[in-house]
Amino acid sequence: MAEIIYDKFVLGVPLYRQLSGIRRLGYQTSEATLANWVNKSAQQLLPLYEELHRHLCSAHHLQGDETPIEVLREP
Repeated sequence: MAEIIYDKFVLGVPLYRQLSGIRRLGYQTSEATLANWVNKSAQQLLPLYEELHRHLCSAHHLQGDETPIEVLREP
C-alpha cells in the first residue's frame, strides 16, 4: 500500500498505470480496488493527521522554506 500511495502522490503515477506493474507480479485487481485501498488507508491515517495538525497549530510559530525554484526560463 505504501508503494501504491507513494507512486500516486509523490511520483504522480495514476492508479491505472500502476495496474500493469501489479499484474506483471501475478496479481489480478482493478483500478477501483486500488482506489478503495487508497481511501481506506487515508481513513486509517486520519487520527495521525489530526494529531499532527493539532500539534502544529499549537506552536508559537511555524517556519517554511519559501526559496523560489525556477521552473521555466522566462524573463
